[in-house]
Amino acid sequence: MKRNVIVLATAAILFGLTCSATAVELIRKKNTATYIAFPIVDANGDPCSSAASLDTELDQFSDIAAPNGFADCNAEPVHIADGQYYLALTADETNSDYLIIQVKSSNCATQTLLVRTQAITEPALIATTVAAATDSKAFTLTAGAQVNNAYVGAVIIVTDANDSHSELRSITKYAGTTRQVTVGEAFGFTPAAGDRAVLLQTAYYLDRKHMWPYE
Repeated sequence: MKRNVIVLATAAILFGLTCSATAVELIRKKNTATYIAFPIVDANGDPCSSAASLDTELDQFSDIAAPNGFADCNAEPVHIADGQYYLALTADETNSDYLIIQVKSSNCATQTLLVRTQAITEPALIATTVAAATDSKAFTLTAGAQVNNAYVGAVIIVTDANDSHSELRSITKYAGTTRQVTVGEAFGFTPAAGDRAVLLQTAYYLDRKHMWPYE
C-alpha cells in the first residue's frame, strides 16, 4: 500500500496532475433573481482573470427529486477583478430547493457552486410605501392601522427608491388618523413618496449607524 501511494504521488509530480475543480456553497432566497460571486482559478490554483470560452450550466433538484442533468444558465459569469467573478441568476433559476452550477472554461479549472435556497418571508406587521414626508423623522404611510400609537416600539425599514439602500429606525409616535410615523432618530435621507416601508413585528437592537441591507 505504501509503495502504491509513493508511485501515485510521484506520477502526480511528474505529469503535473492538479485538482480540476473547486466548490463554493451558498444560500439564497428562493424564486428570486440574485447575483452570486465566486473565484475562478487556473490549473495551478492561481486566480484566473481571463477565463475563456465560459460555459455555465445549472441542475435544479429538491429533497424529493434527484438531480437530472445540467442545462445552460441564462447568463455567463462576468469578471470583477483579480479572478473574482459574478453570475446573475433569474428567479426561475433559483426556484428550486437546491442548485448545482458548474462554470467551465477552456483555460481554467471548473468551478462548482452549490446553492441552497430558502423561502424567506418578511416578519412584517405591514409592507407598504411612504405617501409623503414632513422631514427625515416624520412621514405618512400609504397603508396602516388607523389607531393612535398602534406601531409605537416597532421597527420600520424604509428603502430609498433613488439608490435602493435601506435604513431602519424605531417608531416613537404614530398618528392613526393620518398614518404619520415619527421615528426616534432622523434617517440619513428624507423618505419620499413611493419609498418602500416595512414595519417589523419585533424590535431589534439598533446600533448607531442604523443601517441594514434589507432586500
